[in-house]
Amino acid sequence: MLKRLFAGLVGVTAVLSMTSFTAAATVFDDISLEGINAYESIITGSRNEIEDIAFTDLDKDGIPEMVVLFENEGARTDDETVEVYTLQNDKAVKIYSESSGSDEFDADLTKGNDGTIYLVIEREDDRNDDWFQYEFLYKSGNDMKREVKLNYDRRETSGQYKMNDSVITKSLYDATMKLYMDLERGSTDDYEARLEMYDYEDVYTVIDQAKTEKDTNIIKVYVNGNLLKTDSYPVIINGTTMVPMRDIFEALNSNVTWDSSTKSVSATKGNKAVKLTVNSVNAEVNGKFKVLSEAPYINENNTTMVPLRFISEALGADVDWNGETKVITINMK
Repeated sequence: MLKRLFAGLVGVTAVLSMTSFTAAATVFDDISLEGINAYESIITGSRNEIEDIAFTDLDKDGIPEMVVLFENEGARTDDETVEVYTLQNDKAVKIYSESSGSDEFDADLTKGNDGTIYLVIEREDDRNDDWFQYEFLYKSGNDMKREVKLNYDRRETSGQYKMNDSVITKSLYDATMKLYMDLERGSTDDYEARLEMYDYEDVYTVIDQAKTEKDTNIIKVYVNGNLLKTDSYPVIINGTTMVPMRDIFEALNSNVTWDSSTKSVSATKGNKAVKLTVNSVNAEVNGKFKVLSEAPYINENNTTMVPLRFISEALGADVDWNGETKVITINMK
């Protein structure tokens, strides 16, 4: 049942639309760096595969909840678990957990007419493809409350369907579901949640962006006014700021080639050409020999780090460093 949920992480406002990277970190605006780290530790420490994940302020108290759909890879059946976490004193606290057992789970976030954000759990009977159950949960204090639970058998008998042990018409079923789920009338297959879960791999983009904005010790790099987003944070080594190779070259709109045999990188932009080699202070700019203050290296994330100022200036950019704010500003000429 994992269809219709992967729209790309995570957009996030107090009422979260999880498809915009630009707004993504705003869900963490009132949350400390420790709180962000607490959520990240749940994600990275999980032994189970994360199928879907979302951050949203379920009860509008300024604290975003984390909703996760796990798949237990070690189970004999396709066991899935939905968990909800909130933050208490910058610690991630689990406030809800439900397992699918032998059934299949799907999880969505949707918004009621009164603005309430619901966690919608859809359960499909593994032995009966026509039977579904929908649970609508909302946060009250530190508990998850159930507002409505719907059982539905889509097998038709003379134009009628079975729900909650009652036989109802298709139109009544659709009207009931539309009230809570914004369901397209007449089609259970076209349901789209108003608030969507994140593609799991995009979660780190949002978390890293939020951590960068929170952590005053993290060096921020702006290229022509845009924050440089990197797989590894910039670091200062002996007074030289080192940044991920491909991220900085691409931000400077240069063409990059990597020679794995020599572990050297070459970049060109207009009439400028730069060449560097991992673990060597020898470099070239337009064919002329240059000595670097720090040699490029490959860090623990298998990312090649290169000297930012040297690269930027060699490709024709101006570089400014603000030691108080730990902000580096790069402007192309």
